[in-house]
Amino acid sequence: MSQPQPSGLKTALSGVGVAVLLVGAIVLGYHELSDSALVADSTVAPGFVFERVAGGTLSSGELRGQVVVLDFWATWCPPCVEELPWLVKVAHEYEPRGVRFVAANQDDVDEQKVAVNLFVTDRVPELRPHAVYGDPETAAKFKVGALPTLYVIGRDGRVVGATAGMTSERAVRSWLDAALSRAH
Repeated sequence: MSQPQPSGLKTALSGVGVAVLLVGAIVLGYHELSDSALVADSTVAPGFVFERVAGGTLSSGELRGQVVVLDFWATWCPPCVEELPWLVKVAHEYEPRGVRFVAANQDDVDEQKVAVNLFVTDRVPELRPHAVYGDPETAAKFKVGALPTLYVIGRDGRVVGATAGMTSERAVRSWLDAALSRAH
């Protein structure tokens, strides 16, 4: 006795289900691989010197003893743009506890100043004091292969957490709380 054959619709739906699962596995796998390619937790973070959008410079040496959220982003990156408002909100909340937010823009160097100034003027004005002009050399030292890429660096200059791709406010808060709970 032969088994009944699934209808065309059932076959198509099961194929779509398998495809969705495969795409999900690929995305999760990519996210895991991209995170593992970042500067590892507990490693001393590379040094940097950035030009601030608001004027002057900012160096990693100036931030020693503070917890740093270092976000590599671009004005043309939808996940970056989506994260920035809540990152600024979290930064303002945690600043009294010794946290600094540094938003290192990765737009094309030739267009960066115009693009970032327009962005912080029109889209997220509260980003201006945190925004810096990133550069390819520093991005390479931090192994930035995708945007956004975010690091939390402890008071001792070591990486507490890092992620490539969009992250959650909950994850960032967890890394910040862990970094702040460590002894100076």
